[in-house]
Amino acid sequence: MNEYNNKMKMNLEIKAVPADACNQEKKDERLTHILDAIRDRQLLALNIETTSFCNLKCIFCRMHAERVGKTDEKGQSGGGKIKKHMSLELFKKIMEKCRGLDRLKTLFLHGLGEPLLNPHLVEMVRIAKTCDIAEKITLITNAVLLKQQLFRELVAAGVDNFRISLDVIDRDQYRKIKGADVGEVVLKNIDDCLVEIKNNSLPVSLSIECMESAVDKNYADESEKITEYFSEKIRRLPKVDVRLVKLVNWNERGERYEKFQRKFPCEQAFYMLMIHSDGDVSMCCKDDRKELLIGTVSSVDSLRDLLSSEKLIAMRKALLLQDYSLISACRHCDLRTSVDAELLEKKDFLLGFLFPVKKSLDNP
Repeated sequence: MNEYNNKMKMNLEIKAVPADACNQEKKDERLTHILDAIRDRQLLALNIETTSFCNLKCIFCRMHAERVGKTDEKGQSGGGKIKKHMSLELFKKIMEKCRGLDRLKTLFLHGLGEPLLNPHLVEMVRIAKTCDIAEKITLITNAVLLKQQLFRELVAAGVDNFRISLDVIDRDQYRKIKGADVGEVVLKNIDDCLVEIKNNSLPVSLSIECMESAVDKNYADESEKITEYFSEKIRRLPKVDVRLVKLVNWNERGERYEKFQRKFPCEQAFYMLMIHSDGDVSMCCKDDRKELLIGTVSSVDSLRDLLSSEKLIAMRKALLLQDYSLISACRHCDLRTSVDAELLEKKDFLLGFLFPVKKSLDNP
């Protein structure tokens, strides 16, 4: 009830909130969890890409934007990434290979595609919930297909948290940025989901995500418009909010990309893994060119084995030392979170966990 009481104290004024990764109030807790995961050789989160297809062509997306997202006759898009749905068989295999891992904080059903396109998604959610591998299951979607009935089925199957990437609300801007004239469809779908939450007192949380406008004028005032549109609709829904997310220049080859030089480690490599729709495993959820692969689901008995792989350890070391000879894809990525500076400060401490000093028998 704290979230609800906080809204009441603000005279019911609804404001967009920062994403968890950038929320300074959660920084200490976040850092503690990450350090514990490194020490115990565990994961906090797992991203499973249920599909690498998408029904939008967002201009900021390396995978699907019309100007860069063309595929060959085999469906291959840049650097070995194949567009396909994850099979139910592979998903079940992933669940089996989570043995040996502590219960995750979050299982993300999302990757570089739109998860609702996978015809087995509801069953996948049900299987993951039954396996109880995570404290919560989070689904990230553009909501183009999130009709009320599907929303009900996903909640019943076990989705705990919905993150809806709206980005912009103006119809012309939506068409320009997202590559399809479906903005009004998305708004109706979100509205219907909110009604479903309210009328049935559903325990799920839902975030409507919009871009911060500091970098790109395309998003100017859009967060204010989105917040204003949803203000009355979410006023008495304590688990629903509007969130600000940063536009990341991941793998873009434009002026903004080339000018930026990463100066901090990235938290993602230290607490999560991303499983592509074909079973390849990356250390980053934005690895659209498969430049940061550390193994495959089929190559290990447990996903935990990948956490001690030489390749992942080398990549983590490279991030801490800011050596991009091995991880050139990270050099210009400007993804930042609240704990990046702290990870750099603790560089020597973290390297000690990655490369522990072996004690001799004579000097234990």
